[in-house]
Amino acid sequence: MNPPAFALLRLASPQLPIGGYSYSQGLEMAVERGLVRDEPSARRWLGDQMLFNLARFEMPLLLAHCQAAAADDWPELARLAACHRASRETRELRLESRQMGYSLKQLLNNLPEL
Repeated sequence: MNPPAFALLRLASPQLPIGGYSYSQGLEMAVERGLVRDEPSARRWLGDQMLFNLARFEMPLLLAHCQAAAADDWPELARLAACHRASRETRELRLESRQMGYSLKQLLNNLPEL
């Protein structure tokens, strides 16, 4: 059964730190240091985040996770999870990732269509 598209709005819940409730991933620090001070610098900062982090690390890692899960390869999933944890430079970033995973698991466990 495919849920209606509006059911995806649950992913915008304040219980799940994404969308308008997401973690800044360093934006506050970039503002404090003067790296982001106006719309052009914000565009540049966000573009760099997408190019250098999401496109080159996060998305390939997500794809590898999906492939390992589809193959039911638990040792590979554990290895990939360790790589992901190691990529978090600070304790705060590791805790953000952990909280995001916990929140997503709680949300998905409570969706009746799943």
